[in-house]
Amino acid sequence: MIYISIPYTGCENLSFCVSCVVLDKLIRAGNVAISTVVCGHAMRLQGRVDKSDYGLWIGYDLKILRDCDALIVVKLDGWENSAGVKAEMNEARSLGIPIIYLDPDWFVPYYVMDKWLSSDKNERLAEITE
Repeated sequence: MIYISIPYTGCENLSFCVSCVVLDKLIRAGNVAISTVVCGHAMRLQGRVDKSDYGLWIGYDLKILRDCDALIVVKLDGWENSAGVKAEMNEARSLGIPIIYLDPDWFVPYYVMDKWLSSDKNERLAEITE
């Protein structure tokens, strides 16, 4: 199973949409993959969880990562400084799980991300997932 790591705090909606695209591409290529951002963000939108509970989320994330065969780090702006991404990378290293770095440019051009940040929510989702 492939675990997708991406910065979340401060760019929640963008991280969610980019994670959905990465997850979709991995699954369509025949991989088994997981994005805790997709799960957690959807739950947050439903009012089920509070994103500020870092301890809960990082514990949950690392438990899932321990059962994975690879970690993909999506190099969205800020990934090097993300506490969550750093924790996931450290855990992967300690377990000998290979880390793959993924530049989002290959599937989400910057002009789309820029447009996404300044446009209507429904328009953004249609644009990014096409």
